[in-house]
Amino acid sequence: MYRVLRHHKDEYGEDPGVIVDVPGLVTIFGSYSEHVKGCSLMCASSHGLRIAISKRDDKSVSAYNYTMQERKSFQISGLKVRQDNKWLNAVKATVHTLLHDGLMIPGFNLSITGEAANSNYDNVITSIVSGLVYAFNYLLDLGLDEKDMIRLSYKGISAVSTESVKLRNIVALYVLKKGYFLFFDTETAEYKHVENPFTGKDGEPGLFLLDSGVPFAVFSEESSLMKQTANALKKITPLLENNLSMKNLNIRELKYHIKELGEDVVMFAAYAIGESKRAEDALSALQGKNTDAFKKLLSEHQKSLFGSLGFYCPELDWLCKRAEECRGVRAAGMVSVGILGQILVFGYDKEQDDFAEKMREYDRIFDFKASMRRFWPFSGLRVIKDDEDIIS
Repeated sequence: MYRVLRHHKDEYGEDPGVIVDVPGLVTIFGSYSEHVKGCSLMCASSHGLRIAISKRDDKSVSAYNYTMQERKSFQISGLKVRQDNKWLNAVKATVHTLLHDGLMIPGFNLSITGEAANSNYDNVITSIVSGLVYAFNYLLDLGLDEKDMIRLSYKGISAVSTESVKLRNIVALYVLKKGYFLFFDTETAEYKHVENPFTGKDGEPGLFLLDSGVPFAVFSEESSLMKQTANALKKITPLLENNLSMKNLNIRELKYHIKELGEDVVMFAAYAIGESKRAEDALSALQGKNTDAFKKLLSEHQKSLFGSLGFYCPELDWLCKRAEECRGVRAAGMVSVGILGQILVFGYDKEQDDFAEKMREYDRIFDFKASMRRFWPFSGLRVIKDDEDIIS
């Protein structure tokens, strides 16, 4: 549980003026599809981070990241923002962006806690910057509308990001609704909500999120290689004729150019284009409450991670296979924004008990503790009253 109110009172001896819940983001289909101007199907998890702010009488900032057990401070006057892969830069970038936009920001005390506070750098800064913009708008009554907050968040994140900023992630944090998925088209920046039909009620299949317990550091090398390969996708531009979108390139035809493009680029492009198409097909499956179609897409997604992307993690592969051995489980596949070791299990409530022994076996074999929880698409950014206002 994210006891940010308690941590803030213990640290500063005062109640915060605002507490903001920043959800975790989960990409079901369409990871990396932004590199081919493709589509994604996303939702939010209740396991993200929480931010608490109280105003100060001076122009200084004290920041306490409880999850990282780090305390930092800086002065608002003469503020400098750097790209050095540290979470505090997200705080500095937010203040700098708001000031540059003509908004008055006082000194403040800040507390941060939650799983997403110790994720990969680009996820951390997206969560912190967006959460802070949302919090300041509420605390200081800035009168910003949704588009203003998305614009300011994008500017702040761009100032400290180490890779191309994913607009879809920022938009998702602001617009996601509880019980709904979000379909986002990178090419047009348009999105639509689609209700989750898989609630697990009346014998219908439900959704579970299986956390492998594998730390992000295990995936850091693969993540770095993916970034390098994504940057090489500009080699494909000459193949685009008659205003053809990259997401609509024929994968089979793309493989004919493997010599000039390189195998890694072709494999990455094939995966990203395939994921974009699966996101579009998943939208139709959700709208039509088509269980079989959704199952097929999730299975295809998992196979493509190795077949097209060349990604293999023995822990995740083991968990996916064991999950699908459980009675009633339709499919299981790794999901997230990028690669973070979470698995979506599509099945029935009773299968949680069936899987308990398999998770104990997983612990004995790999020395990581897995956990599985019932999963509902969660809401976007929201102001909450206290630490008890928690959805597990």
